[in-house]
Amino acid sequence: MDKYKTHEFGRCPRVYCYGQPCLPVGESDIPRSSTVKIYCPTCEDIYSP
Repeated sequence: MDKYKTHEFGRCPRVYCYGQPCLPVGESDIPRSSTVKIYCPTCEDIYSP
């Protein structure tokens, strides 16, 4: 939770989310099958960092 509060995973790129902290998400359970994305809980979108 500390990393989320200190914005270590980045912020949402959308203007209307006002710099909402994002969370890291994986698209697959298989290791090394895809890269990590970031999820914004405000707009509920997934972005590539």
